[in-house]
Amino acid sequence: MSGMWRFGSVELSTSDNVLHIRLSRWEKVWAVHRDLQVPVAKMERAHTERPETIWPEIRAPGSFMPGVIKAGTYHLWQERKWSFTRAGLKNGRYREFWYATRGNRERFLVVELTEHRYRRIVLTHPDNVEWAKRINRAIEGVKAA
Repeated sequence: MSGMWRFGSVELSTSDNVLHIRLSRWEKVWAVHRDLQVPVAKMERAHTERPETIWPEIRAPGSFMPGVIKAGTYHLWQERKWSFTRAGLKNGRYREFWYATRGNRERFLVVELTEHRYRRIVLTHPDNVEWAKRINRAIEGVKAA
């Protein structure tokens, strides 16, 4: 029962130009989501800057406790400063996946996507800088090919 309130970091791996985001059993419960697989070809860039959150956003499904966890799918209606085109974008609506916890506060890994069901994926991870570099190298490799 003590592990129920433990917030860790997701497990990341890559293979065959796909980023695998594996959630533990409790991470799946908090995020109300399965593991994610994102093709590198659908990625624009990865960075470690603190992500901007925009009001209004609706969490559906997911979990949120201020200062503790933000996890799950967030639906947003306001356009950002930049413009992406993607399948299914209607009336300025888009989705983001978040798994950010206080245990890794300020260690953000943000993956900007195009033509994917999510516009961006926001994670906190202890090796965020290294993963951002790895992802950006993979993106450059796919674009060069």
